[in-house]
Amino acid sequence: MSRLHPLDSAFLYIEDADGTADVGIGIATVLDGRAPSQPELIERLQQRVDRDPRLQQRVHRTPLDLQAPRWVDDPDFDLTRHLRWRALPQPRGKQELYDLIAAESTEKFDRNHPLWRCLVIEEYGVDQWALLFVAHHTMVDGMAGMRLFEQLCDDTDDHPDHPTPGPPPTISTVQSLATAGARVATVAARGAGSLVRNAVPLTWALLPAGNGSLGAEELGPRRRYGVAESNLADIRNICAAFEVTVNDVAVAAVTGAVRSVLIAQGRDPATEHLRILVPVSTRPARSGDGLGNVVAALTPQLPLDAATARQRLTRVHQRVARQRTTGEVEAEELALGVAALLPTAPVAAALRFAARYRQQAVGALVTNVIGPQDTLSFLGRAVLDAFALPPLAMRIGLAVAVTSYHGLLRFGVLSDYDSVLPGEQIAAAIETDLAEMSRCAQQCDPLLRPP
Repeated sequence: MSRLHPLDSAFLYIEDADGTADVGIGIATVLDGRAPSQPELIERLQQRVDRDPRLQQRVHRTPLDLQAPRWVDDPDFDLTRHLRWRALPQPRGKQELYDLIAAESTEKFDRNHPLWRCLVIEEYGVDQWALLFVAHHTMVDGMAGMRLFEQLCDDTDDHPDHPTPGPPPTISTVQSLATAGARVATVAARGAGSLVRNAVPLTWALLPAGNGSLGAEELGPRRRYGVAESNLADIRNICAAFEVTVNDVAVAAVTGAVRSVLIAQGRDPATEHLRILVPVSTRPARSGDGLGNVVAALTPQLPLDAATARQRLTRVHQRVARQRTTGEVEAEELALGVAALLPTAPVAAALRFAARYRQQAVGALVTNVIGPQDTLSFLGRAVLDAFALPPLAMRIGLAVAVTSYHGLLRFGVLSDYDSVLPGEQIAAAIETDLAEMSRCAQQCDPLLRPP
């Protein structure tokens, strides 16, 4: 058994407090040929499951969360419980696939068993099929989810297996609580000044931006999903021309897409406010365990009033760079470090309270899920396309997961069905904005300089 880290546990508490939250992270792929038979798929996945203990473990929680949740072996593990087959309605095209993915995003996980599932979607397009792998956010963050999917594919012998989970935490005693208290005091004394100083900009960022804030009023039971794509070579040309990062380009494209959708609705973008959550991986380069959540976050406000793609890219780059220097990431890491040393019950109560907080400051999520560099195959079928399904929770009505594969950069866009920013429209507008940025990169000199 091994205990969950506070951030991993937080997604359980969010789900406890908000029945509309979607806390799954998915990787959707389109594959060549015909879908495998059920026995063929079960045999392959059983081989992979046997190599990764976490795929056979469920979450065990104690009454009142007096101890941290733990990963324990599922004595009733049955692989077929995690497999599903679906058929698309005619004409079995992209929209039908996206509608199915949107519906699947709202399906809850059975907490009595391992928190993942695999959906086979037969007869997609012409001589193709699709596969959707979804895992609970408690189990993986975006990068870990992609790595886990890669390990399910063919030719994964070179991927290192995950290490055996560490020993379970001991039952609290007076001595152990005293020791933990001393450790908390040490951490607090060492980092109190930094925590207070760095928490100020983070707290300020989470305050509502005003009456024009685009934070969701409340999430409903249905979702919309769309996918935008752009040539990765074009994205790299934009990055080289303007000396920015792929993340800057992605956030600027989302900014332009939101702006254009608002204008189409007859709204004035200059009077609207949209602050986004941008996860930042804090996973060490040589981290041994690829699962779990090892992230912090930035919360920049999008420059919706910027009229041109050039202006939006410039201002996004400047705002993200500025936020990286404010100490938000360091504050979050220190807070999580302290939380890991505190008794579980009050931490769980605080996280549930936070999940019920009717925040309107943050209205969207934009996350970068780094895809594989090499072409994947599954049961000998080439993986032709891959895009991500992001989570949706905490009254955030729009989520965008960016990933690269096969020379393309793809934006998986999930939204609440009744959001003023529908996922399909945002996806189409992202492609338009990226094309405009690409034209700017071909026509002008670099506009930005490293900070």
